[in-house]
Amino acid sequence: MAEKRRFTRFKVSLRAKFTPQDSVHEYDVIGENISMGGVKIALDKNIEVAPGTEMALQLYLPKVVLDLKGKVAWIEEKGKKKELGVKFLQLPDYYKQDIYDYISRYNREQLTSRWWQF
Repeated sequence: MAEKRRFTRFKVSLRAKFTPQDSVHEYDVIGENISMGGVKIALDKNIEVAPGTEMALQLYLPKVVLDLKGKVAWIEEKGKKKELGVKFLQLPDYYKQDIYDYISRYNREQLTSRWWQF
């Protein structure tokens, strides 16, 4: 199967929160990988969310919290949890820099091993 992603993803373990559009519920989740285009998050299987759902998303990087908007691109159930692929919507350049700085500082080995994939 051909890879459809535009950006290389990097494995992470980030604290995150999301609030689905038209909801008052905020959920604590884990970001499992990240790229300049989106993030994969893991959450409890019982949380209802559908592909196409827009959300407010907070990613807790070590030195900054990113307040983002995202859209669920895909969902996969894995045991007792769900994994969501979330596409970033309107990612400001300064957040792109924060993500790049995080990847280059905390994921240097992954970055250099994938250097020629960009």
